[in-house]
Amino acid sequence: MVLLLNKWRENNMAFVTVFHDDVAVAIVDAGKKSGSTALEHAYMSTQNIDGSWSIEVTQGSMYRQDVKLLICNDVEGGIELGHRSTMTGDTMIMEGQRFEVAPYGYEVLA
Repeated sequence: MVLLLNKWRENNMAFVTVFHDDVAVAIVDAGKKSGSTALEHAYMSTQNIDGSWSIEVTQGSMYRQDVKLLICNDVEGGIELGHRSTMTGDTMIMEGQRFEVAPYGYEVLA
């Protein structure tokens, strides 16, 4: 993981750490995006619409190559359960600054 983050930094790529209930669940490669555009990319990359963003399957999956999971998915009855979507109240860290997902946009947290 450290090598991946160093590669992103060397290529001036933005990365966003996504937290659900104050638990870091993923790091999203936002490419050359910055500011709210990078945050929006991370938000959209961690949504479940037609499958799960955190489960790699072949058909009907929302799995994203630009998202690196930080914690494993739960397994129940032998079935892998994906993480929930990022939502209002969750937080993200980008370039050392913490942001909260607001009903409209993102609020900077102290």
